[in-house]
Amino acid sequence: MRRLKFSIVIPSLNQGRFLERALESVRSQQYPEVECLVYDAGSTDNSVEIIRRHADWLTYWTSAPDGGQSEVIRKGWERSTGDVLAWLNADDFYFPGTFNEVARQFESNPQWQMLCGAMAIVDEAGNRLRTKKPPQLTPQHLLPWGSVPGQPSVFLLRDLAQKIGGPRTDLHYVMDWELWLRIALNCSQETLGRCEQVFSGATEWAETKTSTAAGRDAAEVRRVLEELFDSGRLPPDLVALRKKAFARSWWRQSESECAALKFPEARKSFKMALTTAPFNFSPLKILRHLRRLRGIPVGTVQAATGS
Repeated sequence: MRRLKFSIVIPSLNQGRFLERALESVRSQQYPEVECLVYDAGSTDNSVEIIRRHADWLTYWTSAPDGGQSEVIRKGWERSTGDVLAWLNADDFYFPGTFNEVARQFESNPQWQMLCGAMAIVDEAGNRLRTKKPPQLTPQHLLPWGSVPGQPSVFLLRDLAQKIGGPRTDLHYVMDWELWLRIALNCSQETLGRCEQVFSGATEWAETKTSTAAGRDAAEVRRVLEELFDSGRLPPDLVALRKKAFARSWWRQSESECAALKFPEARKSFKMALTTAPFNFSPLKILRHLRRLRGIPVGTVQAATGS
């Protein structure tokens, strides 16, 4: 039987400190059918030098200003020829044996069109901090901006990507959440596979896009929610989640603004969350967040992440 071919797109901008690790994690998979396409957005650090060192095995690479992460992922998938599609941010990496296991899972479950594995969250030195298991891939869970799969541990078959489309180019922070939600809304649960093997590592550091969003990600979520809820295409059980979904977006925005020490903005977002759905949050959760809003540490306050 012909082995599945992997197509990995790596978008990058000034990620030279991590890029070598990402590239080596693809190159060292010991899987026979892999192509890798690198889209550097015109880095001014040592990224291009690193890419050139790997040019002999890369299927394609370029370094020039582009339209953003979503655009180059779509371009890369369209240019690629593999059966299994994924993207790997330059500050993330694959664990050894990932492609062999993903191929085995798809071959053992021919009904699957998507596979989500677990993801290790690591610090800048690569030390594992915690592990994120794949959550539910249902509209009921994802629509209220629930926890999303660890993006570098998600693999799609080409047929699904062609049917659903790639990441939306007008989204810059939550394109993965919107893509997984779109898939959940249009595919049966039997076609969406999950496993708890750790496929990838995602680096948690101060300059990630999620960490610096400070509410811009929540604004994108609300734009998508408005489109969906106003479309008239959602069934009644999902329409009933409208207030919960919008309230949760304001709550997560408040958390993100707290993490950025933007307390006046965070208090406004908190008020919006409670006004939208006052009974959606437990009293204990509200009290803990009120302490954060006053600048009182409550454990480790982290920005909400879709990673």
